[in-house]
Amino acid sequence: MRIDAKPGEVAAVVVVALMSIAANLPDSILLGLIDRRILLLALMTTVLIALFRYLRALLFLAVVVLAIGANLPEQLANSLGIDGTALTITLGLLAFFSLVNALLKIVPTGFEETSKRIDSPDSRANVMNAVLKGDVVQLQKLMALGVEVNFQENGRIPLLEAVELGYSDVVQILLHHGAQYDVRNAAGVLAKDIAMEKGYTRCANMLLYAAELAAGGKPAAA
Repeated sequence: MRIDAKPGEVAAVVVVALMSIAANLPDSILLGLIDRRILLLALMTTVLIALFRYLRALLFLAVVVLAIGANLPEQLANSLGIDGTALTITLGLLAFFSLVNALLKIVPTGFEETSKRIDSPDSRANVMNAVLKGDVVQLQKLMALGVEVNFQENGRIPLLEAVELGYSDVVQILLHHGAQYDVRNAAGVLAKDIAMEKGYTRCANMLLYAAELAAGGKPAAA
């Protein structure tokens, strides 16, 4: 099983757990070195920043409530019938669960990245049909669905087809949605060179601009 988590996120959850424990240590151990109020504020801030990133909303709310309850003054906690020790243990378990969930992606949180695009025979056919017809409305709809635009189907590449036909609006949409600007045809000719040769100035300019962006803003070679 592949473990994938950002070091900063893992560290944040560990800090939450450690601060929860520290906030409930006896005064004899703290020796007045740490102000409990400052520690509680830091704990709440860390919970807000860290746990919210990969816990469901209700679980996040539970963590906040438990953290507050576990750090109530002893007299107030007793009057409310709250067992600080039990809350601290529960908070620690939730913090541990959030760490495990961040590592193993057991429970979806709603904040996962959905960068994978739809790439199927149907999606490719739909993209190619929209490109060949110059149907920008249909193409925009497909882009909204998150379809892949970088593919070769029966020797055809969407961006190259749009350039060959001089469909500058189609070229613009494809580039905006991640189409590779430096594709070549079967003869090895770049898309921008095809546009220049055919006199499609707007297509050529957009491809040159895309090349400049990819080069960090430096002028692309003509």
